[in-house]
Amino acid sequence: LMVLLELAEFGPFEDGIDFFILSYGGAMAIVGASVGGSEQSDLYLMDTETGRVVRLTRGDNVQYGSVAWSPDDRQIFFRSNEENGRDFFVYQMDIATGAYEKIFGLEGYNGVSDVSADGTLLILYHLNSNVSNDLYLLDLNSRESRKITQDDGNVLYDATYLMDDNKTIWLVCNNNDDGIPRLATMTVDSPEIKFDTGWL
Repeated sequence: LMVLLELAEFGPFEDGIDFFILSYGGAMAIVGASVGGSEQSDLYLMDTETGRVVRLTRGDNVQYGSVAWSPDDRQIFFRSNEENGRDFFVYQMDIATGAYEKIFGLEGYNGVSDVSADGTLLILYHLNSNVSNDLYLLDLNSRESRKITQDDGNVLYDATYLMDDNKTIWLVCNNNDDGIPRLATMTVDSPEIKFDTGWL
């Protein structure tokens, strides 16, 4: 963290950084940085011990974000509007080569919510509005995805965590009588939200 802060102030990021995401092992980090406060963040790979930085993306008027590491620290997942400047699709990048490909192409604003512990599944979010989103489950082996939430109103699903069984999801959701976000669970096989009464 100290290396990141020092480089943000003195190093190659003269305008500061927008975010950083540590790898699971802690040896690397993805740093998001833009020029002149443009919020058009590019992605950089940093060695957290030496501070060495490698630029991963070079997008003019493109915003990269919603970064998550694979558990083996070999890949990252992120959103980007590089294809048409409007839609944020989800991509998968190989850290060793810097090559990446689109893996989720639903039109609109999408992002990465969680990666399964075995690295085979992604939970993705799709914004319908500022008060409504949906969750999708993406199988990284088959590249097939499906929507796993269903509701009749303005509902937000946030802070998802997919348990090791790859079925149970802990999350924060406001699909209740008072509309206040609360701790809950659901499964990938059912859109039913079950609130933890111990937190109500």
